[in-house]
Amino acid sequence: GEGADAPSGLVTRYDADRAVLDAVEVPQALRDVRGFRGAQVVALGNGHAAIVGGPLPAYVRYVDGEGFGAPGLFEARAFHALVALDDHRVLVAGGCTTLQDAGCLAGTGLRSTRVLDVDTGDVVIGPNLSEIRIGGMGWLEAPGRIAIAGGVDAAGAAITTVDRIDLGAGTTVVVPAIAGAPIALASGGAILVADVGTTSSLAPTGAATPLAARPAGTAAATLALEDGTVWSVGGSVGARVQAFSPMSGRWSMATLSGDPLPTSWLRAGAT
Repeated sequence: GEGADAPSGLVTRYDADRAVLDAVEVPQALRDVRGFRGAQVVALGNGHAAIVGGPLPAYVRYVDGEGFGAPGLFEARAFHALVALDDHRVLVAGGCTTLQDAGCLAGTGLRSTRVLDVDTGDVVIGPNLSEIRIGGMGWLEAPGRIAIAGGVDAAGAAITTVDRIDLGAGTTVVVPAIAGAPIALASGGAILVADVGTTSSLAPTGAATPLAARPAGTAAATLALEDGTVWSVGGSVGARVQAFSPMSGRWSMATLSGDPLPTSWLRAGAT
């Protein structure tokens, strides 16, 4: 993300007990003069999280109350989708190999996926995405089954399909006609997918169902809370929060305090 005068080297942690946002500095091994632009953060459960990729080919585990562990080496990858498979393995999908300015260098986009064990550093090759997908997001639908949505293709055009990956079968199935990024798991295993002005529900085995329109403004980060409510914050939304209730199917606005506001949620212990 971007700080006031330079790329940020911080991640943001929301402490629900104190209702404030805390800044946590990312290890130098994951950032350079560009901060850690293009890196992705995912919760692993039990107060743990992982940061993978960005300007440098590395990853690191975060433990709430202890901080970051020792970074490990990984392949060059930025603006990828990152999904926790369990408490130590993550799926890394798409993105690009090389940064340029605020995005990816043309011609460096990726279709490939990898399963990375953040404890051992072991890497397993997964099935390819249906096309190059930069800036996508993912959601674990079931053990070994992941939905990847949102992002742009090699030409920079928004992708309006979802890739359903089955790691056990080694396959990728395309679900057509849906735009946006996965933001929460709804009742019955459906995935909420949101884009500017739209919200849809993607059933585990079916197509997308349109829901309430999302408020104006482009949020930089989204987080699903334990009660199923979804927060979208940062970006042009600023200090206000777009909150979606799966119960009512509606969006509302709230306000957070703290600095800096997040560009990607690091959810570990406190949320």
